[in-house]
Amino acid sequence: MPSLQYDSRYSFITGVIRALEVGRLTREVIDQVLEMETAGDALNYIRKTLYASFQGRPEPGESPDSFLHTVREGVYVFVERYTFHGGIPLLFRLGYDYHNIKALLKGKIFEVPVRDSIHGSGTVEAGEMEAIFRDEEYDRLPDPMGHAVEMSVEEYYTTRSPLVLDVTVDRFLHSDLLDRVCALSSPFIEGYVRSCIDLLNFRIFSRAGDYLRETGMRKRLFISGGFIHSRLFEELADASPDESPLLADRHGYGRIARVMAEEGKYRYGLERECESTLIEYLGQARFLIWGMEALFGYAAMLERELSILGIIMSGKESGVPREEIKRRLPGIF
Repeated sequence: MPSLQYDSRYSFITGVIRALEVGRLTREVIDQVLEMETAGDALNYIRKTLYASFQGRPEPGESPDSFLHTVREGVYVFVERYTFHGGIPLLFRLGYDYHNIKALLKGKIFEVPVRDSIHGSGTVEAGEMEAIFRDEEYDRLPDPMGHAVEMSVEEYYTTRSPLVLDVTVDRFLHSDLLDRVCALSSPFIEGYVRSCIDLLNFRIFSRAGDYLRETGMRKRLFISGGFIHSRLFEELADASPDESPLLADRHGYGRIARVMAEEGKYRYGLERECESTLIEYLGQARFLIWGMEALFGYAAMLERELSILGIIMSGKESGVPREEIKRRLPGIF
Protein backbone atom coordinates (compact mmCIF):
# COMPACT_ATOMS: atom_id res chain seq x y z
CA MET A 1 0.00 0.00 0.00
CA PRO A 2 1.36 3.49 -0.82
CA SER A 3 2.71 5.62 2.03
CA LEU A 4 0.22 8.18 3.32
CA GLN A 5 0.08 11.73 4.59
CA TYR A 6 -1.08 12.15 8.19
CA ASP A 7 -3.96 14.65 8.37
CA SER A 8 -6.16 14.33 11.43
CA ARG A 9 -8.65 16.88 10.05
CA TYR A 10 -10.23 14.03 8.12
CA SER A 11 -10.79 11.78 11.15
CA PHE A 12 -14.42 12.89 11.63
CA ILE A 13 -15.48 12.42 8.01
CA THR A 14 -13.66 9.09 7.88
CA GLY A 15 -15.96 7.92 10.66
CA VAL A 16 -18.97 9.10 8.67
CA ILE A 17 -17.70 7.29 5.59
CA ARG A 18 -17.29 4.04 7.50
CA ALA A 19 -20.97 4.26 8.49
CA LEU A 20 -22.04 5.07 4.92
CA GLU A 21 -20.12 2.11 3.53
CA VAL A 22 -22.79 -0.20 4.92
CA GLY A 23 -24.99 0.98 2.02
CA ARG A 24 -22.45 0.14 -0.68
CA LEU A 25 -23.06 -1.99 -3.76
CA THR A 26 -22.58 -5.72 -3.18
CA ARG A 27 -22.84 -8.87 -5.27
CA GLU A 28 -26.11 -9.70 -3.52
CA VAL A 29 -27.62 -6.32 -4.45
CA ILE A 30 -26.47 -6.73 -8.05
CA ASP A 31 -28.13 -10.17 -8.21
CA GLN A 32 -31.38 -8.65 -6.94
CA VAL A 33 -31.25 -5.81 -9.46
CA LEU A 34 -30.56 -8.26 -12.28
CA GLU A 35 -33.64 -10.28 -11.28
CA MET A 36 -35.95 -7.27 -11.72
CA GLU A 37 -38.19 -7.47 -14.77
CA THR A 38 -37.78 -3.86 -15.93
CA ALA A 39 -35.41 -0.94 -15.49
CA GLY A 40 -38.18 0.83 -13.56
CA ASP A 41 -38.43 -2.05 -11.08
CA ALA A 42 -34.66 -2.05 -10.72
CA LEU A 43 -34.63 1.70 -10.10
CA ASN A 44 -37.26 1.40 -7.37
CA TYR A 45 -35.24 -1.33 -5.67
CA ILE A 46 -32.03 0.69 -5.83
CA ARG A 47 -33.80 3.74 -4.39
CA LYS A 48 -34.84 1.73 -1.35
CA THR A 49 -31.49 -0.03 -0.92
CA LEU A 50 -28.57 2.23 -1.88
CA TYR A 51 -27.22 5.76 -1.57
CA ALA A 52 -29.99 7.22 0.62
CA SER A 53 -27.71 10.12 1.64
CA PHE A 54 -27.18 11.24 -1.96
CA GLN A 55 -30.65 10.91 -3.47
CA GLY A 56 -32.91 13.79 -4.34
CA ARG A 57 -36.67 13.76 -4.00
CA PRO A 58 -38.19 11.18 -6.39
CA GLU A 59 -39.59 12.75 -9.55
CA PRO A 60 -42.56 11.23 -11.45
CA GLY A 61 -41.24 9.33 -14.43
CA GLU A 62 -37.63 9.77 -13.39
CA SER A 63 -35.27 7.89 -15.72
CA PRO A 64 -32.42 5.69 -14.49
CA ASP A 65 -29.92 8.09 -16.09
CA SER A 66 -31.43 11.03 -14.25
CA PHE A 67 -31.36 9.15 -10.95
CA LEU A 68 -27.72 8.13 -11.38
CA HIS A 69 -26.78 11.71 -12.29
CA THR A 70 -28.51 13.01 -9.15
CA VAL A 71 -26.67 10.51 -6.93
CA ARG A 72 -23.35 11.28 -8.63
CA GLU A 73 -23.84 15.02 -8.07
CA GLY A 74 -24.74 14.30 -4.44
CA VAL A 75 -21.45 12.44 -4.02
CA TYR A 76 -19.46 15.32 -5.55
CA VAL A 77 -21.18 17.87 -3.31
CA PHE A 78 -20.35 15.64 -0.33
CA VAL A 79 -16.67 15.69 -1.32
CA GLU A 80 -16.72 19.46 -1.85
CA ARG A 81 -18.30 20.00 1.56
CA TYR A 82 -15.90 17.89 3.59
CA THR A 83 -12.54 18.10 1.85
CA PHE A 84 -9.71 20.27 3.19
CA HIS A 85 -7.97 20.07 -0.19
CA GLY A 86 -9.71 22.04 -2.91
CA GLY A 87 -8.08 20.02 -5.67
CA ILE A 88 -9.87 16.78 -4.81
CA PRO A 89 -13.36 17.64 -6.19
CA LEU A 90 -11.78 18.65 -9.51
CA LEU A 91 -10.35 15.16 -9.92
CA PHE A 92 -13.92 13.89 -10.30
CA ARG A 93 -15.32 16.68 -12.46
CA LEU A 94 -12.51 17.19 -14.97
CA GLY A 95 -13.24 13.93 -16.76
CA TYR A 96 -16.66 15.24 -17.76
CA ASP A 97 -15.12 18.40 -19.24
CA TYR A 98 -12.81 16.37 -21.44
CA HIS A 99 -15.61 13.95 -22.31
CA ASN A 100 -17.68 16.91 -23.48
CA ILE A 101 -14.73 18.26 -25.47
CA LYS A 102 -14.39 14.89 -27.19
CA ALA A 103 -18.12 14.69 -27.96
CA LEU A 104 -18.38 18.25 -29.28
CA LEU A 105 -15.27 17.86 -31.44
CA LYS A 106 -16.79 14.79 -33.04
CA GLY A 107 -20.05 16.65 -33.52
CA LYS A 108 -18.29 19.40 -35.47
CA ILE A 109 -15.93 17.17 -37.44
CA PHE A 110 -18.44 14.46 -38.38
CA GLU A 111 -21.52 16.72 -38.39
CA VAL A 112 -23.53 14.49 -36.08
CA PRO A 113 -25.85 15.45 -33.19
CA VAL A 114 -24.16 15.08 -29.80
CA ARG A 115 -26.48 16.87 -27.36
CA ASP A 116 -27.50 13.60 -25.68
CA SER A 117 -23.81 12.82 -25.08
CA ILE A 118 -23.08 15.99 -23.11
CA HIS A 119 -22.72 15.62 -19.33
CA GLY A 120 -23.54 18.34 -16.85
CA SER A 121 -21.09 17.39 -14.09
CA GLY A 122 -17.96 19.13 -15.37
CA THR A 123 -16.26 22.29 -14.16
CA VAL A 124 -17.43 24.11 -17.29
CA GLU A 125 -21.22 24.37 -17.43
CA ALA A 126 -22.59 22.22 -20.27
CA GLY A 127 -24.41 25.08 -22.00
CA GLU A 128 -21.29 27.24 -21.84
CA MET A 129 -19.20 24.45 -23.33
CA GLU A 130 -21.68 24.05 -26.20
CA ALA A 131 -21.63 27.80 -26.83
CA ILE A 132 -17.83 27.84 -26.94
CA PHE A 133 -17.82 25.15 -29.61
CA ARG A 134 -20.67 26.74 -31.55
CA ASP A 135 -18.79 30.06 -31.68
CA GLU A 136 -15.36 28.37 -31.96
CA GLU A 137 -14.04 30.56 -29.14
CA TYR A 138 -11.80 27.94 -27.59
CA ASP A 139 -9.69 30.53 -25.79
CA ARG A 140 -12.60 30.84 -23.37
CA LEU A 141 -11.81 27.35 -22.08
CA PRO A 142 -9.51 27.11 -19.04
CA ASP A 143 -5.99 25.83 -19.64
CA PRO A 144 -5.12 23.23 -20.78
CA MET A 145 -8.55 22.48 -22.28
CA GLY A 146 -8.23 25.05 -25.02
CA HIS A 147 -4.88 23.60 -26.03
CA ALA A 148 -6.43 20.12 -25.98
CA VAL A 149 -8.98 21.22 -28.57
CA GLU A 150 -6.33 22.74 -30.86
CA MET A 151 -4.02 19.73 -30.70
CA SER A 152 -6.84 17.20 -31.10
CA VAL A 153 -8.09 18.93 -34.27
CA GLU A 154 -4.53 19.07 -35.65
CA GLU A 155 -3.89 15.40 -34.87
CA TYR A 156 -7.19 14.29 -36.37
CA TYR A 157 -6.67 16.08 -39.68
CA THR A 158 -3.09 14.79 -39.83
CA THR A 159 -4.12 11.15 -39.33
CA ARG A 160 -7.87 11.09 -40.13
CA SER A 161 -8.19 8.69 -37.21
CA PRO A 162 -11.04 8.99 -34.66
CA LEU A 163 -8.93 6.85 -32.31
CA VAL A 164 -6.09 9.39 -32.41
CA LEU A 165 -8.65 12.14 -31.70
CA ASP A 166 -9.85 10.25 -28.61
CA VAL A 167 -6.32 9.53 -27.40
CA THR A 168 -5.19 13.14 -27.83
CA VAL A 169 -8.03 14.42 -25.65
CA ASP A 170 -7.37 11.66 -23.10
CA ARG A 171 -3.66 12.57 -23.07
CA PHE A 172 -4.50 16.14 -22.02
CA LEU A 173 -7.01 14.90 -19.42
CA HIS A 174 -4.52 12.60 -17.72
CA SER A 175 -1.72 15.15 -17.86
CA ASP A 176 -4.09 17.63 -16.19
CA LEU A 177 -5.04 15.06 -13.54
CA LEU A 178 -1.41 14.14 -12.83
CA ASP A 179 -0.45 17.79 -12.35
CA ARG A 180 -3.25 18.15 -9.82
CA VAL A 181 -2.62 14.93 -7.89
CA CYS A 182 1.11 15.67 -7.64
CA ALA A 183 0.18 18.96 -5.97
CA LEU A 184 -1.85 16.98 -3.39
CA SER A 185 1.21 14.88 -2.37
CA SER A 186 -0.88 11.75 -1.93
CA PRO A 187 0.85 8.56 -3.18
CA PHE A 188 -2.47 6.70 -2.97
CA ILE A 189 -4.37 9.12 -5.21
CA GLU A 190 -1.41 9.50 -7.55
CA GLY A 191 -1.17 5.72 -7.81
CA TYR A 192 -4.82 5.54 -8.79
CA VAL A 193 -4.38 8.03 -11.65
CA ARG A 194 -1.21 6.30 -12.87
CA SER A 195 -3.01 2.96 -12.80
CA CYS A 196 -5.85 4.49 -14.83
CA ILE A 197 -3.29 5.53 -17.46
CA ASP A 198 -1.77 2.04 -17.63
CA LEU A 199 -5.18 0.42 -18.03
CA LEU A 200 -6.19 2.94 -20.68
CA ASN A 201 -3.03 2.09 -22.62
CA PHE A 202 -3.85 -1.62 -22.48
CA ARG A 203 -7.33 -0.85 -23.84
CA ILE A 204 -5.87 1.32 -26.61
CA PHE A 205 -3.45 -1.46 -27.53
CA SER A 206 -6.29 -3.98 -27.73
CA ARG A 207 -8.29 -1.90 -30.22
CA ALA A 208 -5.56 -0.18 -32.23
CA GLY A 209 -5.43 -2.96 -34.84
CA ASP A 210 -3.58 -2.03 -38.02
CA TYR A 211 -2.50 1.33 -36.58
CA LEU A 212 0.14 -0.55 -34.59
CA ARG A 213 1.94 -1.47 -37.81
CA GLU A 214 2.66 2.18 -38.59
CA THR A 215 5.58 3.59 -36.60
CA GLY A 216 4.32 7.16 -36.90
CA MET A 217 0.90 6.19 -35.56
CA ARG A 218 2.25 4.22 -32.60
CA LYS A 219 3.83 7.33 -31.12
CA ARG A 220 0.44 9.04 -31.22
CA LEU A 221 -1.50 6.23 -29.58
CA PHE A 222 -0.20 5.81 -26.05
CA ILE A 223 -0.31 8.08 -23.02
CA SER A 224 2.63 8.92 -20.76
CA GLY A 225 2.44 9.11 -16.99
CA GLY A 226 1.52 5.58 -15.96
CA PHE A 227 3.66 3.13 -14.06
CA ILE A 228 4.45 1.47 -17.40
CA HIS A 229 6.44 3.63 -19.83
CA SER A 230 4.42 4.40 -22.98
CA ARG A 231 7.38 3.25 -25.11
CA LEU A 232 6.82 -0.32 -23.89
CA PHE A 233 3.32 -0.28 -25.34
CA GLU A 234 4.72 0.94 -28.66
CA GLU A 235 7.20 -1.93 -28.65
CA LEU A 236 4.44 -4.50 -28.14
CA ALA A 237 3.48 -4.03 -31.78
CA ASP A 238 6.64 -5.85 -32.88
CA ALA A 239 6.64 -8.38 -30.06
CA SER A 240 5.13 -11.84 -29.92
CA PRO A 241 1.48 -12.16 -28.79
CA ASP A 242 2.73 -13.57 -25.47
CA GLU A 243 4.49 -10.33 -24.58
CA SER A 244 1.42 -8.19 -23.79
CA PRO A 245 0.18 -10.44 -20.94
CA LEU A 246 3.76 -10.69 -19.67
CA LEU A 247 4.05 -6.90 -19.60
CA ALA A 248 0.84 -6.68 -17.59
CA ASP A 249 1.93 -9.40 -15.19
CA ARG A 250 5.38 -7.88 -14.60
CA HIS A 251 3.72 -4.66 -13.45
CA GLY A 252 1.21 -6.25 -11.10
CA TYR A 253 -1.83 -6.31 -13.39
CA GLY A 254 -2.63 -9.99 -13.00
CA ARG A 255 -6.25 -9.67 -14.08
CA ILE A 256 -5.21 -7.90 -17.27
CA ALA A 257 -2.53 -10.50 -17.97
CA ARG A 258 -5.03 -13.35 -17.72
CA VAL A 259 -7.62 -11.76 -19.99
CA MET A 260 -5.03 -10.69 -22.58
CA ALA A 261 -3.68 -14.25 -22.68
CA GLU A 262 -7.20 -15.32 -23.70
CA GLU A 263 -7.63 -12.51 -26.26
CA GLY A 264 -10.68 -12.99 -28.44
CA LYS A 265 -12.45 -15.26 -25.97
CA TYR A 266 -14.89 -12.57 -24.88
CA ARG A 267 -15.04 -9.01 -26.15
CA TYR A 268 -15.97 -7.41 -22.83
CA GLY A 269 -13.24 -9.21 -20.91
CA LEU A 270 -10.59 -6.48 -20.93
CA GLU A 271 -12.99 -3.67 -20.01
CA ARG A 272 -14.43 -5.81 -17.23
CA GLU A 273 -11.05 -6.64 -15.72
CA CYS A 274 -9.80 -3.04 -16.00
CA GLU A 275 -12.76 -2.04 -13.85
CA SER A 276 -12.09 -4.86 -11.41
CA THR A 277 -8.45 -3.77 -11.09
CA LEU A 278 -9.42 -0.20 -10.21
CA ILE A 279 -12.08 -1.36 -7.75
CA GLU A 280 -9.54 -3.58 -6.00
CA TYR A 281 -7.10 -0.66 -5.80
CA LEU A 282 -9.74 1.64 -4.31
CA GLY A 283 -10.66 -1.05 -1.80
CA GLN A 284 -7.46 -0.18 0.06
CA ALA A 285 -9.10 3.09 1.11
CA ARG A 286 -11.19 1.16 3.64
CA PHE A 287 -8.05 0.73 5.72
CA LEU A 288 -7.05 4.42 5.62
CA ILE A 289 -8.09 6.63 8.52
CA TRP A 290 -5.76 9.66 8.64
CA GLY A 291 -6.03 11.78 5.55
CA MET A 292 -7.73 12.75 2.33
CA GLU A 293 -7.40 9.25 0.90
CA ALA A 294 -10.45 7.84 2.70
CA LEU A 295 -12.70 10.57 1.28
CA PHE A 296 -11.25 10.28 -2.22
CA GLY A 297 -11.36 6.48 -2.18
CA TYR A 298 -14.98 6.37 -1.03
CA ALA A 299 -16.16 8.84 -3.68
CA ALA A 300 -14.14 7.18 -6.45
CA MET A 301 -15.57 3.79 -5.49
CA LEU A 302 -19.13 5.15 -5.58
CA GLU A 303 -18.43 6.63 -9.00
CA ARG A 304 -17.43 3.21 -10.30
CA GLU A 305 -20.46 1.59 -8.65
CA LEU A 306 -22.77 4.05 -10.40
CA SER A 307 -21.15 3.13 -13.71
CA ILE A 308 -21.89 -0.54 -12.99
CA LEU A 309 -25.53 0.27 -12.24
CA GLY A 310 -25.63 2.28 -15.46
CA ILE A 311 -24.54 -0.82 -17.41
CA ILE A 312 -27.30 -2.86 -15.77
CA MET A 313 -30.02 -0.25 -16.31
CA SER A 314 -29.02 0.38 -19.91
CA GLY A 315 -29.03 -3.34 -20.57
CA LYS A 316 -32.50 -3.76 -19.10
CA GLU A 317 -33.87 -0.82 -21.09
CA SER A 318 -32.43 -2.36 -24.27
CA GLY A 319 -33.76 -5.84 -23.55
CA VAL A 320 -30.31 -7.42 -23.12
CA PRO A 321 -30.60 -10.88 -21.47
CA ARG A 322 -29.71 -11.09 -17.79
CA GLU A 323 -26.71 -13.37 -18.28
CA GLU A 324 -25.30 -11.14 -21.00
CA ILE A 325 -25.54 -8.09 -18.72
CA LYS A 326 -23.85 -10.03 -15.94
CA ARG A 327 -20.94 -10.95 -18.20
CA ARG A 328 -20.29 -7.25 -18.83
CA LEU A 329 -19.89 -6.48 -15.13
CA PRO A 330 -16.48 -6.30 -13.41
CA GLY A 331 -15.28 -9.77 -12.51
CA ILE A 332 -14.88 -8.72 -8.88
CA PHE A 333 -18.70 -8.75 -8.69
